[in-house]
Amino acid sequence: MIPVPPTPPDHVGPEELPSLTPSAASPLVPAPPAIQASAPTWAVLETVEAGDVLVLDTEHPGELRRSASPSDPNVVGVAAADSVKADGSLKATLVDTLYPSVKADAATAPIRPGDLLVSGATPGHVMRAPEGAALATIVGKAMQALESGTGRVTISRTPR
Repeated sequence: MIPVPPTPPDHVGPEELPSLTPSAASPLVPAPPAIQASAPTWAVLETVEAGDVLVLDTEHPGELRRSASPSDPNVVGVAAADSVKADGSLKATLVDTLYPSVKADAATAPIRPGDLLVSGATPGHVMRAPEGAALATIVGKAMQALESGTGRVTISRTPR
């Protein structure tokens, strides 16, 4: 007789994924030290915080800024840490983990696990993607819910 695998749970929440869940002390899942040391930094036009969604700044080639418009096709990733002053300019590192914690805004629609997320109108935040969102605008898929207001959610990041 062939053994039957157990039925997967209907809901996988933070309690089932402790290594993927952000905490107040560590808002992002840390990358291994060897990866952190080699992660490139990018020039940013403004101060950014860990979890901010970043986009290419079309007016300043080679620099990033916080997203500020819904479904921005220039999205490049999520800030891994707060920006720092280096070589006379602000620099930021993008997350290299697949499950970062990002700033989210559920003011226009609640975010549910499994929802696709895009940049929102609130600077640096994601929101639930509209129906038919272009692939280039997708930041990731929600792993946690946010019913209303702003907060943080863990996402499964869409690789760029």
